[in-house]
Amino acid sequence: MDGLDLSSMDMNVYRDQVALVNQEPTLFQGPIRDNFLLGLETSCKDAHILDFNHSLPLEFDTMSIARALLRRPSALLLDEVASALDSESQNSVQAALDQAAKQRTTVAIAHRLSAVQNADLIWLLEDGVVVESGTHAELVRIRGRYFAMLRLQNLEA
Repeated sequence: MDGLDLSSMDMNVYRDQVALVNQEPTLFQGPIRDNFLLGLETSCKDAHILDFNHSLPLEFDTMSIARALLRRPSALLLDEVASALDSESQNSVQAALDQAAKQRTTVAIAHRLSAVQNADLIWLLEDGVVVESGTHAELVRIRGRYFAMLRLQNLEA
């Protein structure tokens, strides 16, 4: 991560540098506003999520993403973060995540291919094995499994 060998990194430092957004987010008890740190607006502006934060309903998914980005991690792990959102909300969340990904290492697990189309590198896994890898354009060009999945999801190639 950031050019460092993870095996030589102190685990506490590593944990401070990584934020995880699960498919099923966990929130703490108490009012919604208590789930956020002071300085939310500044942090949201820095993470390019201010519009997304104000324009979407405060669902668990969006709050979990905002909370992860507030930490300003070097690495962001996303596990099906937009899978429960409607298409319009997913597009807004995806735009914010695309902006956030430009500033850090991001690993996204997604079944909706629209969530990874802008990635620098896509790995298509089947039964835990990488069967295709490349950019969106490269994977479309070879017309393999990724391309077939795009067509099944009615996405433009």
